[in-house]
Amino acid sequence: MIFSVNPRRRGWQDVGYKHVALLFDHFRLDQKEPETPIRQELDGKRRLSDIIKEEIDDLEDEHLYPQSKKKTHSFTEVKGLVFVRWIDRIGEDPNTFTTRLFEKIVTNNISLDMFHSLKRLIPVENTTYASPEKAANLALQLCQPHFNATKPLTFRVDIQVRQNSSANKTKLIHAIADTISHMGAHKVNLTAPDKIVIVEIIRQICCMSCVSGEQYRKNFCFSFDKVRESYE
Repeated sequence: MIFSVNPRRRGWQDVGYKHVALLFDHFRLDQKEPETPIRQELDGKRRLSDIIKEEIDDLEDEHLYPQSKKKTHSFTEVKGLVFVRWIDRIGEDPNTFTTRLFEKIVTNNISLDMFHSLKRLIPVENTTYASPEKAANLALQLCQPHFNATKPLTFRVDIQVRQNSSANKTKLIHAIADTISHMGAHKVNLTAPDKIVIVEIIRQICCMSCVSGEQYRKNFCFSFDKVRESYE
């Protein structure tokens, strides 16, 4: 998961992490916990924020760099971004958590003052190397469960590129869109699509998720800033 935070204040990384940890603690209160011995032991001894803190280590992914074993710890230095590695012990996938979180915020008009540095939450289901070919392969793997071959759907690819001057947004979008189109009679709809593929290119990493277009629009594109504006 990627949290966009306000980078203009001093110590934004520490403040951003604290607000992320606070957010996880705050919004797990009414969450149904999986009935597993591991989870029961975990809940009895440790806070979720402690687990998250352990997982913000370096975002190391050796599968992206099998030869050099290059670490991606420098990605934690991208200005304005806080990375959280998602783990199964949390009990739900990033998309479900993000949707549930914003539904609760919007439905209950919850104040976001305590999370004032957080700007946006971007769920990440999987990552790969930032090339059109790799992005297309990931889209095939990630989007198939969301697109039924017998039921045509509309979709849109939203892409943001950060600190990568060589990434070609047009080629990336076409590669992903072509892959999805070949899964069935699915077509691009830029205004009100059934599904939205969120792509974040950060240096040489391509982060991707596929979300419901209706939920995305209903929940202010997962933007804390837009929620705050709606309260004004």
